[in-house]
Amino acid sequence: LAKYLRDREGHGTVTQVFRREETSAAAAAAFRGAMREGAGIRLDERVAEGPLTRAFWEQLAREKAGSTLVLWLPAGDLAEAGPLVGAGSPVEAVYLSSTLLGDAPPGLASGDGGRVRMVYPLDLPRSRGSRLLKVKRWLHEKGIPLVDEKVQMNAYFAATVTADVMTHMADL
Repeated sequence: LAKYLRDREGHGTVTQVFRREETSAAAAAAFRGAMREGAGIRLDERVAEGPLTRAFWEQLAREKAGSTLVLWLPAGDLAEAGPLVGAGSPVEAVYLSSTLLGDAPPGLASGDGGRVRMVYPLDLPRSRGSRLLKVKRWLHEKGIPLVDEKVQMNAYFAATVTADVMTHMADL
């Protein structure tokens, strides 16, 4: 996300909102570090405390008019965030973490005018789904139960890459 935002022309201020809890703070720290690598973008931060009410989001939208918001928050914190994307909102774009949201809908999708964008750590859902299907088929053929999707998927692809490299080395 940091690289994408740095590469965009004419982009001025990015404001990230996060909580002090581990996952949210870790995402914010990683983003902060990545943003330091570039120039030309001002990074503001807001640590969320207590419940995030409609008034909080309205004030943030006014204060950060014209800026991009990166929200490292779970879905529950976004229930009242409609003012960020409603008609007449001064916010340019809102980025949400698919990891922090999980399967819960953020409540910002309706009427967002194309301002809400999801950040995925690895793949877009459609790409990931097709690769996961391949792994699931292989596991099923070998009689291996799917217990930990992430670990088994990573192990499968590590083994596949290793096999490809070994085959290539044998051809040399």
